[in-house]
Amino acid sequence: MNSSIRSKSTRQRGTALAIVLVLITLLTVAGNLVLRQMRVNFLISNQLNRRFQLEHLAIGGLHQIVNMLREHQLSLDFQFHEIVPGRCVARQQQSGLYTDILVLAFEREDTVRVNGILGHSADKLFPAALMIVGQSPRLVISQGTIIDGDVLLNHGDISYSPPFVARHEPILGRINLHNEFQDTLLNIERLEGIFSSFSTILENSSFTYPMLSDGSYSVSDLADYDRVYVDGDLELFGNRADTLYLEELCVKYNLKLGGQVVIAPGSRMIVGNNVFISDSTTALGVTVHAGRGIYFQDFSETEGQFLADQQISVTGNSNVKFPSLLCVPVNWEKVLGEPEIVIGDAATFQGCVFLYDHENDQYFSRQRLFQGKIRVGPTATFSGGIVSEGVAEFYGSVAGFVYCHNIEQMDKRTRWTNYLQDTQLLRSRISPRYPLPPIFSELTNLEILEMEILW
Repeated sequence: MNSSIRSKSTRQRGTALAIVLVLITLLTVAGNLVLRQMRVNFLISNQLNRRFQLEHLAIGGLHQIVNMLREHQLSLDFQFHEIVPGRCVARQQQSGLYTDILVLAFEREDTVRVNGILGHSADKLFPAALMIVGQSPRLVISQGTIIDGDVLLNHGDISYSPPFVARHEPILGRINLHNEFQDTLLNIERLEGIFSSFSTILENSSFTYPMLSDGSYSVSDLADYDRVYVDGDLELFGNRADTLYLEELCVKYNLKLGGQVVIAPGSRMIVGNNVFISDSTTALGVTVHAGRGIYFQDFSETEGQFLADQQISVTGNSNVKFPSLLCVPVNWEKVLGEPEIVIGDAATFQGCVFLYDHENDQYFSRQRLFQGKIRVGPTATFSGGIVSEGVAEFYGSVAGFVYCHNIEQMDKRTRWTNYLQDTQLLRSRISPRYPLPPIFSELTNLEILEMEILW
């Protein structure tokens, strides 16, 4: 009996020991898990805190670069700048007329990138609805004209024809005569550099890019290329089911887009002569440069930056969407009175058009009164800004602002200078902070239009 009791007691002690060991094991495992989770949380928190600090460092660096540009401590064309030695640097990249600033903040293996697109707000550079900076003796306001905004004139006066027009108060804003408004806003040297850079890319691409012979190609024929050079003319066709993903397309002579071609955003096209965008082509978020002209026709739908050395024409029910930019230098070889930029009847344009005078020689000041023109047709739909270092000819309703040296209008067979009839200029129809690219001499009001944080 005693042996039975001792055996039972031994088993109980063994069971108790086993239970204790199991509990110790479970507690050990649980403790290890808790410690590991605490360590993981600490590492994650430490990493997030470090990245948070790097993010603030990069954003602060971007604002520091903008302040340095405003104060002319740094050129807008800088390539590299070290903000914090060993921790934060900035690089500049030109994207058409816009300038991108990429700021990198780094510590150990962590890197945060902040990309900012620089530009101006229209209310800082173009505060009025109509700004005429030429040597005009008088601005004549005739019947059917409404200017919803301020009017700034560097010279001359305002009169009404017939006189009873004044009783209808056609100018709803303030009138500022003999205003010392800046005569030249556009940075000619910078614009010339941008245009010449495209010519350099086209010239170099013939040696560095895959080369195709001239001819007609479908979208699928170019599907295997990221960049390509066409040694001649190119006619590109497709359908709505095909989208062309091409980083850069360089064409020696002429480019024709038709057959419902769809061009992917981010594409850049550089052409030696003319670009024809027609037949329901869709090209959104693109950059196009042509050595001669760009012509929008036949229900095309586009958005982006379009630069040409001689002429840009938007006609035939084309739709150029916001925030598009058109830019052309004054073409002294064209027929006198022929416009460099045309927004034709039945066309729709949302954005800004720029015409700049690259000669800067005042010897031909008399001829300059009639050279360089932007024309907006009577039935065109225009929303945005007209900036002309020459003549602005516009009719109908323009939602936005106009800056020019002189105004022209055609009445039957008579061409009138600084005369407005049956025209509505509606500055209040667009945002005061309408975004403009940094292609102006004035940098004190430079801003960050868009900012993106890249991890």
